[in-house]
Amino acid sequence: MRHSMILLFVALLLAPLLGSPANADEMPWPTLKAGPHGVGFRTLDVTDYGRTVAPRVDWRGVEHPGNNFRQVRISVWYPAAVETKCEPMVYRDYIEAAGFETPMEGELLVGIDAYLAHSTFGGADKEKLRRMVEETTTAYRDAAPLEGSYPVIVYAPSFSYEPFENSALFEYLASHGYIVGASRSSGPETREMSMDLAGVEASVRDMELILDALHDTGQANLERVGAAGFSWGALSAAILGMRNFNVQAVLALDGTLEHAEIPTVEERYDFVPRRLRGGYLAIVGDREPVRSLGGDALYADVFELRYPALMHWDFASDLIRIQVHSTGEPDPERRVLVDDAYGIIAHQARLLFDAYLKGNEVNREVLLEGNMRAMNSAIVIENRTARAALPPPPSPAEFATLLRSDVEEARLVLASVEKNDPEIELLDWTQFQDSVSVSPFETKLAILELAREELGESSILFNNYGQAWRLEGDPEKALGYFRQALAHNPDSGFAKKSIEELEAELASQ
Repeated sequence: MRHSMILLFVALLLAPLLGSPANADEMPWPTLKAGPHGVGFRTLDVTDYGRTVAPRVDWRGVEHPGNNFRQVRISVWYPAAVETKCEPMVYRDYIEAAGFETPMEGELLVGIDAYLAHSTFGGADKEKLRRMVEETTTAYRDAAPLEGSYPVIVYAPSFSYEPFENSALFEYLASHGYIVGASRSSGPETREMSMDLAGVEASVRDMELILDALHDTGQANLERVGAAGFSWGALSAAILGMRNFNVQAVLALDGTLEHAEIPTVEERYDFVPRRLRGGYLAIVGDREPVRSLGGDALYADVFELRYPALMHWDFASDLIRIQVHSTGEPDPERRVLVDDAYGIIAHQARLLFDAYLKGNEVNREVLLEGNMRAMNSAIVIENRTARAALPPPPSPAEFATLLRSDVEEARLVLASVEKNDPEIELLDWTQFQDSVSVSPFETKLAILELAREELGESSILFNNYGQAWRLEGDPEKALGYFRQALAHNPDSGFAKKSIEELEAELASQ
């Protein structure tokens, strides 16, 4: 019965997104229905004083004009109290608010001119685009924020792209009670992104900066955070989730991570999928993914979907707009498919965020059922993975605290965790030594016995045993352990010095 109810729930939720085919003259994704809240939009200009983008003095010896700190403009969509007399924003407002720039034939274009030049370079019709950018949105500039505290979704755009690239999704999420923040995809020292690990780091740190800036808005609940991104930005969103335990949901749209376009990403110190918590939803298009977090992100619910009919640019509302206004003959059937599929993906995103940021258990069950399907047969959804998380292990710090208070419980917890995840690295000698140094003698011995079982015999182990017995006032027993330490490592300076001191002490007695 429960199984049937979940399937019915999925069908009922997706049905409104797959209504009558869109007319070619209508706005894209007409079935993407707004939520109960009005949508406000604002920008925040933030300086990151922890990062610089240029030397104070350049290679010619010329001093850099102005400050050289990283400047980030953040676009924010939020639940708002909208007055009926207000006029909604038009799409051009997003472009101008972001400060869109593009170099073209030796000239730096800005604003609408830059957007038109950039978009027509890819084959769009300039006059069609001029009309498109005057179309209304559902957002209101600087509208009064709605009272209350709302979960935050921080978004990373695709390679070198703008914060409004998925504005239709952001408006939709804001109308359903989320604050969405995004900034331009920029490299560590340039406006353009760099396709390397330094570029990934710049993107992730910008996402962290957005969270920091949203703290002062008064609406943002930074204990309930989601991360999202498209293409290059999806990789940044995943890493942010690995770095920040308050990120409880990650949405990866046709991501660089899944397509392994940066194969060296595993070399990053913070690329630890086991640190992900909550839910991870990866949606890809026509390209087969070559990497999956399903086998590594063991402590997060992992969902992987594929839409074989969607191309890469079908995952961003701005790129869909540009396609619609291309110079070629439009394909009405494909237009309907893309618009409706985008609506379904937006809805799946809300399922994810509602489940993990608002605690909607029914939505989580819908995702775990792993049976997403569209009522339009042209939209094929391949359900690749729907796997529930393993019980989360304690963090190394939590385990160290447990170790100091109850070694036997720590032993049981460790055995349970290792049974689920044999490759987990929960502790090392640093953790053991720190715990030994602050514990009573009997606890020291119990901790060291656990260390022997987990890490084996070594010079470090026997040095710790020797020091424990020395502090306890038994120099003969301590000397025996230090000699064992020296046998394991003849170069152990600590063992040599301790042996000399203890032999002298015993000789003087």
